[in-house]
Amino acid sequence: MIPDPTAPSQPNTYGLTGKGSWIKSLTNALEYYPMTVMTEPTEYSNFTLESAFKSVEGRFDCSGGLIFRYVDDQNFYLLSAGCPNDYFALSRMSKGKIETLKQTVHPTDKDIWYKLKVVAQGGHFICYDDNKMEFDFDDNKIAKGRVGLWARDDSQARFDNVTITVMTAAPSESGATAAPSESPAASPSPAGSPSPAH
Repeated sequence: MIPDPTAPSQPNTYGLTGKGSWIKSLTNALEYYPMTVMTEPTEYSNFTLESAFKSVEGRFDCSGGLIFRYVDDQNFYLLSAGCPNDYFALSRMSKGKIETLKQTVHPTDKDIWYKLKVVAQGGHFICYDDNKMEFDFDDNKIAKGRVGLWARDDSQARFDNVTITVMTAAPSESGATAAPSESPAASPSPAGSPSPAH
């Protein structure tokens, strides 16, 4: 936990820090990803995952994001935003290689809180930045998995109000969706410890 008087739910945030890792980032061609994943074993398929996010530092990068359908550190989906490239993107890590599935330009600055959200139902993902739908995308490579948080290179990412809401069923043919139920895993910050991955 990191104290932050600007946190949406004061006084603390959950931090992924790349501080001290910038040399490591250079030696790994800027492919260093600090991450943390929920320790509880539940794998989620249909859900809404959201979190407040900001970056406070980073010489090379100031990105952060939400990991979902995490199988292992070689296979998962990622919804991320960051600077200096001002991007908002949905990506898939598959067999250790990250691929951008959809991306938009979205102003992202240090020390500003943003809200990231993804709604995952079957192979359909709807992605939001600050409660505005940016895009949706279809991909069915990973059916279920755990959830977590992500940063890149030397970014010092902060997260608050991390929440997962589980859908009791996928959408029906008529488009109706079963009422959501909040997962017992939902909490202001994730359990687990940062797990650097390359």
